[in-house]
Amino acid sequence: MTTPIIDRPLLNCITNNTNEMMCKILSKNTSGIFISKIYDKSIFKSIKGIKDNILLTKFDDYDIDHFGYLEKRWLGEKIHLKNILNFYNDNTKVKIEYFINKKKYNKEIKFKP
Repeated sequence: MTTPIIDRPLLNCITNNTNEMMCKILSKNTSGIFISKIYDKSIFKSIKGIKDNILLTKFDDYDIDHFGYLEKRWLGEKIHLKNILNFYNDNTKVKIEYFINKKKYNKEIKFKP
C-alpha cells in the first residue's frame, strides 16, 4: 500500500516580525510582516519582478499582524501565514497586498504544487 503524497505550496521565504514604527517606515500601514528573503520555488516567485525586503500586509483579503498571523473569520482564531496554505487547493488564485519602498502593490498569486 502506498501512502498518498499531498503537495502544498510553500512560502519558502524568511519572515520577520515587525512593530508599528517599522511598518510606518516601510509603508502607510500600521501592521504587516516583513519578508527579508524570497527563495526559489516560493509562491511569491510567481509575481514577476518581486524581490526581497517586502512588507506583506494582506493575504486573501485578511490583514496580517506584526507576527504573521491572520484572523480566519470562520475559525474564530488566528492562524499563521505559513499554515494558511493548508486551507487552499492547487491552482487557487489569491490576492495579496504588499509594499516595497512605501509603494503599495496588489497582485494575485496562483498556488502550484
